Amino acid sequence: MKWSHFWGGFLLVTLLTFAKSKITQFNVPIEFSYFLIFFIIRSSDAVRVLLMTFLLSLGLDFIVQVGEVKGLTCMSQLLLVYIVMLLKKHVIPNFEDLFLLGLFTLFYIADYYVRLFIGAMLNSAVAAVSPTVLVFHALVHTALFGGMQVVYLRFFPEEK
Repeated sequence: MKWSHFWGGFLLVTLLTFAKSKITQFNVPIEFSYFLIFFIIRSSDAVRVLLMTFLLSLGLDFIVQVGEVKGLTCMSQLLLVYIVMLLKKHVIPNFEDLFLLGLFTLFYIADYYVRLFIGAMLNSAVAAVSPTVLVFHALVHTALFGGMQVVYLRFFPEEK
């Protein structure tokens, strides 16, 4: 992913996250940053993916998430992105998009539990979510990511 596309995506994710918090009176559990992280994973090498994920996660922590411990999300997402990049090496390129789509659900669920674990280790509160609701949110996010992938592949089939 080009740096200009990353910064445009970062700006879009920041604006969407800020708009979500201002428009709705209740907590809408959609995380726009996951979509950008997986588009970064799809089109970049390991070092660039980790650097962009670090900048995205920490930047959103400082800009938007005021009541949370800074860097908690960044630590969990960097660990998971590193694992995804290790797994991605062993996937046939023709099935990479399908692999990332399937891994998106696991990433969403694992991110919550890793954040919960790190929060417990640091004696920091993380909002509790029931497993059923967590799986539902993960599947909704996966469906949205799948739709985004189809649209992206339709308009930019040559980019990888």
